[in-house]
Amino acid sequence: DQTGNADECPSRQRYSNLCSIITNTTGPFQNCHLHVDPAPYYYSCVYDLCLYTRANGMLCSAVEAYETACVTLDVQILEWRSGLR
Repeated sequence: DQTGNADECPSRQRYSNLCSIITNTTGPFQNCHLHVDPAPYYYSCVYDLCLYTRANGMLCSAVEAYETACVTLDVQILEWRSGLR
């Protein structure tokens, strides 16, 4: 039975909180939510952090993926990097 695999990330709650910058309805990406669904980017962010931790800028890379999708559609994004520290 492989159902226990989802719990193999002891920092999942912390990573979920960090990645929630993508889905926060009052956050820096709020203007993009109607144009690009944030859910897949959020789940990918949590998955990547669980797999690789925050090392080597993984959190910024995960959030930048959503930023890129938004900017490609000419959606204005507020400054977000300072909020990740």
